[in-house]
Amino acid sequence: MLLRLLALGNSVELIYFARSRTEAAYINKLEKLNVKITWHFDDEKAGSAPNLQDYLKWHDKNIHLYCCGPSAMIDAFENACLKLGYQNVHLERFVAKKTGTTVVAHDYVVELAKSGMILDVPAGASLLEVLENAGVLVNSACREGICGACETRVLAGEPDHKDSVLSPRQKAANNVMMVCVSGCKGDKLVLDL
Repeated sequence: MLLRLLALGNSVELIYFARSRTEAAYINKLEKLNVKITWHFDDEKAGSAPNLQDYLKWHDKNIHLYCCGPSAMIDAFENACLKLGYQNVHLERFVAKKTGTTVVAHDYVVELAKSGMILDVPAGASLLEVLENAGVLVNSACREGICGACETRVLAGEPDHKDSVLSPRQKAANNVMMVCVSGCKGDKLVLDL
């Protein structure tokens, strides 16, 4: 991602955290790039974990922030960004964030605007499985809400977001959802399918 942003001519800063230099990947390659890098190695800081708010608080509120790494670090990053009021936060998780159940506890209806189909989604069912069982082709890969492949436009209704892809601002907008793990808070969704 860093190389792509640089190739596009974007201004980029990298903040790199690791337990030690010996456990850090790509140090030699990264140091050869023309980019500002802030390093934090726990063993060089008396074993202390980074205070993410201290590293992030100096940036403009409209900046786009990206984070990739272990779940605990991503959760800490997400919390720091929330406390600092950053809206453009992007995460790459390798394991789905624990959000409770990924199925809705009540029945609802999903209307597919393009095809005109109306499908019942029973309590406890996966929206993606209901769509697939009806013959609706939906791109999907992870089925855990971490890859974004099944992102679908929402035309009406309020999704019950259970994914780890959308930012809080995107979830609040309610105009897209990940149909593999998300459902409906109300009685009906209208999707652009």
